[in-house]
Amino acid sequence: MRRENLRVLQNGRARLVNVDVIPLKNLRERSFLVLFEEAKRSGSGGSSVPSGGASQPAGTKQESRRSAELEAELAETRDYLQAIQEQHEAANEELQASNEEIQSANEELQSVNEEMETSKEELESANEELTTVNEEMVNRNAELTRLNSDLTNLQTSTRLAIVLLGRDLTIRRFSTQAEKQFNLLATDVGRPIGNIRHRLTVPDLEGLIGDVIANVRETELEVQDTAGGWYSLRIRPYYTLDNQVDGRCWCWWTSARRRGASRRRRRRGAMPRRSCARRGSPC
Repeated sequence: MRRENLRVLQNGRARLVNVDVIPLKNLRERSFLVLFEEAKRSGSGGSSVPSGGASQPAGTKQESRRSAELEAELAETRDYLQAIQEQHEAANEELQASNEEIQSANEELQSVNEEMETSKEELESANEELTTVNEEMVNRNAELTRLNSDLTNLQTSTRLAIVLLGRDLTIRRFSTQAEKQFNLLATDVGRPIGNIRHRLTVPDLEGLIGDVIANVRETELEVQDTAGGWYSLRIRPYYTLDNQVDGRCWCWWTSARRRGASRRRRRRGAMPRRSCARRGSPC
């Protein structure tokens, strides 16, 4: 669209201009290119039109050249605007891609944060469980120590020689009396009973113990040591809490025969002293 000889004010002065409004295509938004052109002043009277028709072709040629220049400038402007629009679209696409990458990174960070929170809760739960297990172990160790002390005191108070054997006839535990009478050491725990040199004259002691576990039956007999002393020997199966046989319990004590012999020796030793006392003379 074109308007000619429009009056505009510039710096307080009125001017005549020609205005061209050209719509721009291939743009997202509706845009126009506005061109301002100085209007030619027309002369007064008939002097503005030269005599004859010689000057009219020159004016038409000048207008054609001007129109061609305007069209070239318009094409350049359109190309420039098109390039700007493409750059703008490319920048928008890059910004959109960057925004999507940032959102994806944010989601990944959020997921990692949730995993870390879950791992923290699991670690706290595992720590609590370990603390509970540690307390239970401390309580069990204290209980085992107390039970061990009770068992040791019980064995000592009974004054019996007791030896506990495993299924493989290895020594598990023994009392203080057994240590003295059977020549046992603390390092003998875990050794087979057949490797221990004892003072009891028992033929085939290992076979006797094996019969007890095979028949699941208690055996008791009197045996003699190398010094001539007599003992009552009892061998019985070792039962677990669920009533399973897991070894042998072997104990012995001084028999009535030995106690009677000891009493007779003490009486024989006391009779000369009483006779000397009655005579009033030293023996």
